Amino acid sequence: MKNPLLPAWKSAKSVFVTLVSKEAGTAGTARALSTVLTKHDTEIVKYLQHLDDLRQQFDKMSRTSPPATVDKIITAFSATRTQLSPKLKILHTELENAIQQAKTPDVVDNPKLKAALLRGLKVLRTTLDSLGKTAEAELVAMRVDLANWQKEMDTNDHLAKTLQVGLRSTVSRGLAAVQRIKADPTPTTYNALAGTAARDVSAQLTSVRQLAKAQVKFSGPTDPTALNSALKPFATGNLAKIAETTTKVKILELASQLNQAVKAVKEAYGV
Repeated sequence: MKNPLLPAWKSAKSVFVTLVSKEAGTAGTARALSTVLTKHDTEIVKYLQHLDDLRQQFDKMSRTSPPATVDKIITAFSATRTQLSPKLKILHTELENAIQQAKTPDVVDNPKLKAALLRGLKVLRTTLDSLGKTAEAELVAMRVDLANWQKEMDTNDHLAKTLQVGLRSTVSRGLAAVQRIKADPTPTTYNALAGTAARDVSAQLTSVRQLAKAQVKFSGPTDPTALNSALKPFATGNLAKIAETTTKVKILELASQLNQAVKAVKEAYGV
């Protein structure tokens, strides 16, 4: 599976712990985590693992097993995603409430802890958002793969839908990557995330150009040159990697610039 769900969620929780523990210590971090995660995390982890397992089964069987067998895997994935969806929404709401509460002066009077807590909560929230969208993208991709295996599809509709799903998935992961960089504005984190995020979105824009030339109809601009130009420095240019001496201020500035470029794609194609 190209974009497994559970590792992304575990990584986001690890970032939260790292950020908050610097200011609150182990006990304070445990309390902060329990406030927003205790009621839902165990179930969410279980569902994410099941989705990852089902996607791996599909990848192994989609071209070697009878369509009816493969369809059962898709049905199970869809059912699990449906069960997970309301739990993600509830936790998303609780994280948003926790963010707003953390902004209240009376709740957290330590400025450094407040900043760390807010940043950590935003990492959890954006990652949570990307998990739902990525699961949706995986489900659509499996259905499309099976349909291709069973019968010839309407090429234009298939390509346009695949483009929309691909854009939605890569943009959501790009925005989550920016929040991870802002949470830990170091050259190591930046170099691990920025280039990949920009290249993934840029690759989708290349598909936009190809589909436009093939006269495939889809929602959004048919010429992504301007959007791609904003991403290019991060994807393949001099901002794809930065020096180990780059300052925190500069990294945050670059993260905001990348965020703006990814958001422009999100708004242009309504994803």
